[in-house]
Amino acid sequence: MIREVIKTIKDGDYKGLAALFSVRSNYSDFMPNTIGRNDYHIYGRKSIEMFFQNKLFFHEMVITNVEYESETSANYLAVYNGENLHAQMRIENIDNKGKIKRLVVRPTAGEFAKYVNPID
Repeated sequence: MIREVIKTIKDGDYKGLAALFSVRSNYSDFMPNTIGRNDYHIYGRKSIEMFFQNKLFFHEMVITNVEYESETSANYLAVYNGENLHAQMRIENIDNKGKIKRLVVRPTAGEFAKYVNPID
């Protein structure tokens, strides 16, 4: 199912993307925090559709260099407002109809390490 999610985002198909989510779903994206912005927490299929309509129309979210880990997880290079970041997308819950209940995007370990101050 993660392949369908990635394809709809790459194709700019916000309606197709929203259709993959259950009516009562959650999309959480922790990538903006790595560039000093607030994380995204979007609740409900309709809200997810509106969020991605804006992000994809204005090319504020671009995905390239995708590596699929499993049916529910992928790593990729994401462009957030001009910043190139390594991200992992994971479907964490699916309902009994096969729709996504929770999808989370996080920095990969290497990306996260750039923003953590090491302890001396």
